[in-house]
Amino acid sequence: MRVFWPRRVVQMTIKAESPFEFQGRKVIVGALVKHEEKVALEAKARAAAQASGRHPMEWQLYVGNKDAWGQNFVFVDEAAVAEQTLPADIMVIERMEYGNAIGVPVALQPKEGAAILASDPAFTGKLKALEREVNRRRDEIQHLEKDQIGAINAKMERIKLAQKELGTTAPARRAALDEEVKGLQEKYEELARRAGELRTAQGAWTLTYRLPGGDERPMPLGQLVSFYFPNQLSFLERAGWFAHNLWVFLTDEPREANTEGGIFPAIFGTFVMTLLMSLAVVPFGVLAAIYLREYAKQGLLVRAVRIAVNNLAGVPSIVFG
Repeated sequence: MRVFWPRRVVQMTIKAESPFEFQGRKVIVGALVKHEEKVALEAKARAAAQASGRHPMEWQLYVGNKDAWGQNFVFVDEAAVAEQTLPADIMVIERMEYGNAIGVPVALQPKEGAAILASDPAFTGKLKALEREVNRRRDEIQHLEKDQIGAINAKMERIKLAQKELGTTAPARRAALDEEVKGLQEKYEELARRAGELRTAQGAWTLTYRLPGGDERPMPLGQLVSFYFPNQLSFLERAGWFAHNLWVFLTDEPREANTEGGIFPAIFGTFVMTLLMSLAVVPFGVLAAIYLREYAKQGLLVRAVRIAVNNLAGVPSIVFG
């Protein structure tokens, strides 16, 4: 629940007299992850905490914006916080790279034409429509490059191997293979051109958002995966996002060095491996069980097999192997 439930995003204002600041700012925006006893204490502070029986506390915040901050998490001393608020206009943006961005939306800017400001009532609806559009194009690009172009590359590799085996013999067969390669190359170029057009279309819009402190950052909309306003969500909307996040985790492919996306390839690989193992092992297991129970005479081999079976019942098979 903690992992997939969409957390509220809090804005913390640091006391003016506190030396603590984040990236030169006295305002920190992020999702609350933990509230715990402060671990790093100076000797004097530790002695005072032990004497008073009250241990200083700290917040762990997920601040996102790794491309801007260089880190995703920050620890904030609870005593340094002057105020906590839940701004309604804060947006969480899931991106293809650098994890989530957290900020206030400013505008949607097409390559040609007037920008749509965040204050425009049509802004959220337009952004939602563009989100569906870029995700559809991303799926189409993946289908073109991974499935169709991948299949063409595999065929061309097989043809090259066949040509290498033929050598200088069978000129008619070599000519037919050359003609097949030519046709595949034309298909490849057509698919690559189509994928290039889709990638260009992914950059047709730019989303500008404002970081805490006032800095504005543009993001090509092709990087957008999803977005939501965490402090505006009702309980049912949060439950919907929970189900969405869980579904994506189970059905999507990993990205960003396995820190984002899902685990579907691992699930599929485990399923296929288990299925193949079952097909290979079940017949032998059934035959061995029938033989040991009905036909085998007691002896050294049978005792060794029974010991092995008993050990397998209590030891992980990879350890036993």
